[in-house]
Amino acid sequence: MILVSRTDFPQMDGRTRISHGGILMLLAALALLLFLTASIVLDAGSISIASAGVITTFILNGTLAIVLLSKSIAERPFSLVQLHWLFYITMFVVAPLSQYLYGYSAWGHPLGDSDYLGTNVLLMIWGVFFAFASNSAGFHRPSRSGSNNVKSQSAFYESLPSISARAALIAFGVSLCSAIIVIVLVGFSNLFSRGDFVTGLDKTLGLLFDKGVRPLPVFAFVLIFARAKQQHKFTLLPIAAFLIAFIADFPAAMARYNMACLYGGIILLVLGPLFEKRGLFPALFLIAFLVLFPAGNAYRWESFEISMLFDAIRNAALNLPQGFCAVDYDAYSMVARTSQYIATFGVENGYQLLGALLFFVPRAIWPTKPEGSGNLVCAAQGQLQLNISSPLPAEGLVNFGVFGLIAFAILLGILCRKGDAWFVRSCSPLRLLYPFLCFLLFFGGFGSLCDKGLA
Repeated sequence: MILVSRTDFPQMDGRTRISHGGILMLLAALALLLFLTASIVLDAGSISIASAGVITTFILNGTLAIVLLSKSIAERPFSLVQLHWLFYITMFVVAPLSQYLYGYSAWGHPLGDSDYLGTNVLLMIWGVFFAFASNSAGFHRPSRSGSNNVKSQSAFYESLPSISARAALIAFGVSLCSAIIVIVLVGFSNLFSRGDFVTGLDKTLGLLFDKGVRPLPVFAFVLIFARAKQQHKFTLLPIAAFLIAFIADFPAAMARYNMACLYGGIILLVLGPLFEKRGLFPALFLIAFLVLFPAGNAYRWESFEISMLFDAIRNAALNLPQGFCAVDYDAYSMVARTSQYIATFGVENGYQLLGALLFFVPRAIWPTKPEGSGNLVCAAQGQLQLNISSPLPAEGLVNFGVFGLIAFAILLGILCRKGDAWFVRSCSPLRLLYPFLCFLLFFGGFGSLCDKGLA
């Protein structure tokens, strides 16, 4: 066997406490949220009396999310549940509040006060049911083994099965072969910007390499790094593996959500303090998402230049409140537009979900296979740009209405709770994929199901 032996993962006591550092990081995150809200309100000018109800519902949803984010931070340094609430705060509270007060309409589709009020009520329902389902006491008896906490990075790697030198060498060989294949087919000079990489491949090959071959060097590096941590010594092999992964998966040459999932997972696995300091991860994540994520759009069709990167970061930081007035933050508007769609055309009775579940059926066999839900909604509303997201609450709505929204929230909450518990209790080497899954949950939350890997 390549993987042999294992040690038990350490358990903590039954109480969950947040450290002083975690409290400071949480207060910093709260201060950031208040600062953004105040900046938006002051810069946006006067607020009409009619909008007071809308702002109140935003505040209620924001309060719910902050309280439950605080609870998740107290339980563990990072988790699937925590990433859900980070998504909720940024995409369903701060960003749409900014757009509302600035009068911005994503994709040019205006929303009235009644749309905002109705959408906030729907998202409140989503948040409440997700909170109930993701709470361990809500659906099953709490474990007698105590709280689910990762004690330290070292303890995490020691709890994994022992990774042999042979396994590390095989992983390195797979990484090297994957990188060579990509370079041969795309060309070395096309590896460093997304536009060049996309134009270097046709659509089918681009999808194959983006989802299948390109991540292999990253996962190979993770396995090699895990062995180095277990052996408590580093050789040139982890460094070489990372360089290969960095070239094959150059950040500026990837879709931003792919880049965030891969490199975010690496950062979580490599930086020990993120395993140990509660509150550190969400604070750093918010900074990266609010500044680096918008800056990454500069390379969507341009070649990589370091000066362009610094300019994009500076512009994103200086224009933070107004920066939410962009189509990158259209998740909330798509929930509202989906609500409008089902009010006019009715629900799809699971047809969109069926298309996602049967993603492997080619259109040659199933000519009426549904497009993404964002495509469906926007096409019905006369929009020309149809490559549009559809976040999970919107997916629930378009398939089964409010019942679907509640069902999706409960299902996601259960999956997040079980995934978080599995990460800290299991000794499986598959736990190395968990940090990537955390980021995938956040960026997969943009949807739609048919466009994020399910179809």
